[in-house]
Amino acid sequence: MLSSDGLPSNECNQNAIYNDSKGNIWVGTIKGAIKYSPINDKKSLNPPMLNISSVKLFNEKIDFFNKIKLNYNQNYLSFEFTGIDFSAPHKVKYAYKMQGVDDDWIVTKRNFVQYTNLNNGQYLLQVKAANEWGIWSEPKSLQFTILPAFWETWWFITLIILTVTGSIVWIVTNKVKHLIAIERLRSNISADLHDDIGSGLSEVSLLSEIINYKLSKNEVKKISSELNKIGNISREIIESMSDIVWFVNPKNDSLFDLISRLGDAYHVTLSSKNILLDLQNIDLLQKINLSMEYRQNLYLLIKEGINNSLKYSKCSKITLNTNVKGKTLTCNLTDNGIGFDSEKILKGNGLKNMKIRSKKLGGKIEIISKIGNGTQIIFSGKITN
Repeated sequence: MLSSDGLPSNECNQNAIYNDSKGNIWVGTIKGAIKYSPINDKKSLNPPMLNISSVKLFNEKIDFFNKIKLNYNQNYLSFEFTGIDFSAPHKVKYAYKMQGVDDDWIVTKRNFVQYTNLNNGQYLLQVKAANEWGIWSEPKSLQFTILPAFWETWWFITLIILTVTGSIVWIVTNKVKHLIAIERLRSNISADLHDDIGSGLSEVSLLSEIINYKLSKNEVKKISSELNKIGNISREIIESMSDIVWFVNPKNDSLFDLISRLGDAYHVTLSSKNILLDLQNIDLLQKINLSMEYRQNLYLLIKEGINNSLKYSKCSKITLNTNVKGKTLTCNLTDNGIGFDSEKILKGNGLKNMKIRSKKLGGKIEIISKIGNGTQIIFSGKITN
């Protein structure tokens, strides 16, 4: 008990307390004695009258209505409440709970509570008060909503998703259109080269033979070498043009097509010299696509190797083994010819063309040969498509 409960003073005399026969309690203080009759002290069953008196936003009072909506940055709130109990106002205690923040009721003697940095969402503040006997009032409630920032709203997220998706679709569509345009251009170039330039060179070669046929023997002796040169150059250009037409054509982008082209290109020459060309693993290459530049350099590299075998090796068999593991391509070109001293040959010309091609392909080439033991040319590099 304190002076606020009716004692003359908060300071009592030592051992100055007495319980009489009627159940009264006598207490002596430095300012006099007092009698307390417990039988007359009746328990109050009426809880305090509770009211949420004010709401502050950043310490500024605001008009706060039920289900109020606040912006995402209006998240520093304080609530004041008052519990009125005339019998013992100083003994009123409070309990509060914010759904979504507090797990359980928080009991305090303070008549206010603060919440900072609240996230967006719906909130319900409940407050109740108790008198000195622990009789609690019914909770008072305040419901409010903190709105999300615009970048957290469904419409903004949807807009971003649609924008990103639209951008991706636009980029992919334009890339597809670009690729289609390139494919059409390649097809047109292939057709034009074949129809215009190819037919013109064929006509030049044919005319040189006709002129050679129509000239007299004396006239033929004078210009036959020049006519033969014209015919030979025309045929070489036609062959090169045929290769270019094949490279440009988008229908021939697979590694299978490349190896098949080599077989077709050398079929007549090899048959005339009784040389067998063994193309191994060719059926496994149908789904391996190559870029036009990569395909051209690889074709010319292998062609250079076959030409060398035809010119110098005196072989009866040429084997081309092609393997692809992951993105790594390995081409092994082998002949069973007379071979050569690789040290001397490599120091002489170094098979420059083949090495240049392998560098353009971003790979490496190895040449293995011994006199009387044939020649092996191995290329390995990453595939680009």
